[in-house]
Amino acid sequence: MENVSLGIRGRACFATCGVPTGLVENGVAYFLLIYYNQVLGLSADRVGFALLLALLFDAISDPLVGYWSDRTRSKLGRRHPFLYISILPMGFFYFLLWEPYGDSQSYLFGHLLLSVVGVRLATTFFSVPSLAMIPELTDDYDERTRLMNYLYSSGWLIGTVFAVAMYAVWLNDTPEHPNGITNEKGYRSAGRIAAVVIALSAAAMAFGSRSFIPRLQRTPSSTGSARPWLKEFRETISDISFLAVIVSSTIRFSAGGASTALWAYMQPYFWGFGSKQIASLLTAQILSAFVAFFFLPTITRNRSKRNVLISLIIVLAFVGTLPVILRLFGLFPENGSALLFPIMAFAGVVQVALIVMAGTMSGSMLMDIVEARELKTDRREEGFILSVQSFMSKVSTGVGAWIAGIMLVIVDFPSGNASTTISEEAILRLGIIYGPVLALLYATAAGALAFYRIDRDSHASSLRNLTR
Repeated sequence: MENVSLGIRGRACFATCGVPTGLVENGVAYFLLIYYNQVLGLSADRVGFALLLALLFDAISDPLVGYWSDRTRSKLGRRHPFLYISILPMGFFYFLLWEPYGDSQSYLFGHLLLSVVGVRLATTFFSVPSLAMIPELTDDYDERTRLMNYLYSSGWLIGTVFAVAMYAVWLNDTPEHPNGITNEKGYRSAGRIAAVVIALSAAAMAFGSRSFIPRLQRTPSSTGSARPWLKEFRETISDISFLAVIVSSTIRFSAGGASTALWAYMQPYFWGFGSKQIASLLTAQILSAFVAFFFLPTITRNRSKRNVLISLIIVLAFVGTLPVILRLFGLFPENGSALLFPIMAFAGVVQVALIVMAGTMSGSMLMDIVEARELKTDRREEGFILSVQSFMSKVSTGVGAWIAGIMLVIVDFPSGNASTTISEEAILRLGIIYGPVLALLYATAAGALAFYRIDRDSHASSLRNLTR
């Protein structure tokens, strides 16, 4: 394979690629549960169940779209027809997500399910082909990580900036809404603006990357007629390295998704922060994307991607759960303490930077499986393999939100109008279940990566064998 020098414009395309997916995933992860539960009154377990059902749909649609894009033949190449199709539906269904027109439990559940399935299917049509371009453009072990770093860091950056704007502008405390997170109009206004930005940035990526088409257009080695899709799926998913990334990422994204979904509960109720402080916490986390972007190349230089990712997950578990556990044992600053806010701000910056770097590394590890599978099967499966990365990002808002919803039900956390009076016992129970559960999930995710077999040397060996 020829290693393509993308230049500034090419790398800007992949940075732009992170914008629509970052807005969709962060918007759903940070605000969907609290919007439907605390503002609209839909029970937390139903919100989580709707996202879990959507995830089951994703489990079929994501690999199918990846498989389909691997075998598409058109004048626009394999990937770009999917990018063009996704632009308007991504914006429309994201807009619809925040615009329910009824208030019954059954209506809200149905509206949520339809909107989430729609926006995530459109996101699949955009993100899977976009990710699949990277291993087609370069087979360099480190360049793939750099390109994923552009994409993932930009997604988190724009998602965090928008989350800051949510608390600072749309969910700001006002005389009408002393607790700004209950302002329904704020969520609707933000959803409309985000929908426009999503569509415009997706269009910028799709049309800005058109120069890649001649390099991406490739006649597939298999059209799929000789080998049914299900058989190829079984062959690929049985690969031990592929399976290790799937299991580890599923657990890690589930933990991260639960943490993110509960973030809007933990900050005001467990830590006692107001809307302005929460906005400041998120503002500080803007630094996280820059920390990840500039720090990741240093820690990956001449190192195995697997070992780097295991280390990142272990540190992430430590940073993400230790403050809660220490508070439960009375070893952490109390609410209102002058030390609490700066400590939590620093921990938040580090935690989000670790999440960004871990997501980048898992995507880069998946790309290295492409050549290993081609050596065994004589098939190029970029889209199919990279569909896992798209699916895993949805696990965070599917399984993660479901776990968060179950946790809220277990601790008997009130919803809707009852949420204006939260007992100290409910808040304490939330902390008791939050820390240990997340720590266990992260530890399991790190352990699963022990089965990943591809390193720098084995990747180079695969490339040499493919060129013979």
